Order: sequence, then C-alpha cells, then structure tokens
Amino acid sequence: MKNIKILLAAGLLGGAMFSLSGLEGSKTVYKVLKGDSSTAYQKPGLSVNLKYSTEQVDAGELSQVKMELSTALTTGTLKLNLKSLDGELEGLEQNEYSFELSEESQSFPLELEVSSSVEGIHYLSLTLFVDGKGGRSFAIPVNVGKVMPKMAQKATLKTKEGERLSISKAIETVK
Repeated sequence: MKNIKILLAAGLLGGAMFSLSGLEGSKTVYKVLKGDSSTAYQKPGLSVNLKYSTEQVDAGELSQVKMELSTALTTGTLKLNLKSLDGELEGLEQNEYSFELSEESQSFPLELEVSSSVEGIHYLSLTLFVDGKGGRSFAIPVNVGKVMPKMAQKATLKTKEGERLSISKAIETVK
C-alpha cells in the first residue's frame, strides 16, 4: 500500500512538472487596456476613429497591440506613421503604413507586437494624414511591468460659500 502511494505521488508530481515545463515560454498578461476614440470628444481634424487594445506584460516580453482605424472617407490614401513617444518601445521596424480609401474599404485592422525593457507607461504615437483632408494624432498607452497607481487626490476643504480649497504642506523661511 505504501509503494502505491509513493508511485502515485511521484506520478502526480512528474505530471505537474511536465505540464509546468510547457509554460516556460508563456507570458503573463496582467491587464488588457482598451480604448475607443469614437466615445470621446475630438478636436476638429481628419475624420478617423481608433479602437485599440494593448496587453500589460512584464518588461522584455511582447505586448500585442491591436488597433482598428475607421473612417467615413471614401477617396484618397490614409497614411499612418507610428513611433514610440519616449523611444522605449521596440518592434516598430515598419512604422509607415498606407491604406487606400474606397466605398468598400473604410476599416483597417492592424496588429503589432512591441516590447520594452523599461517598466512604466509608454505611448505609441499614431499620426494619420490624408492629402487635402487634414490629419489627426492619437496615442496608445502600453503598460510594461509594474505601473505605479495614479496619485491620490489631495485633501480639500469646503468654505462656507461652497468653494473648495486644496490643502498643501508648506514650509516658510524668513531671511
């Protein structure tokens, strides 16, 4: 009976080790960021909307960036230029794209894989242009590794008139 338990435990442990060895090449996706420019106010400019999703991964791992550009324009060539705003994103060897606009072709999906060895929030800058129609810029956030949460709101006081005042520590020195 004791031999059976030992063999069973060894078999289970070996199976677990075998299944974990297949995970070595896998990446950890902490969060998927999504955005849609059609739901936010846009300044006047080229009539193009952007939907995107990016994966938050560890430093050095590939983050899949999926984006879809859509427009009501039916003539011309939509030119797209991609770049890393801080220069920390790698994988942008092809950074210029062009799409022919037509009645049938008004939506353009694009998938990229980028990485960074530096933790933090990095931005992928998109500049779009159609000759004679104008241009528009977007920025897609790519979170890498541990990202610090936003700063906490400062404490405020409300006056008798209902006005809010923020409280900050200050040190004065008199010379």
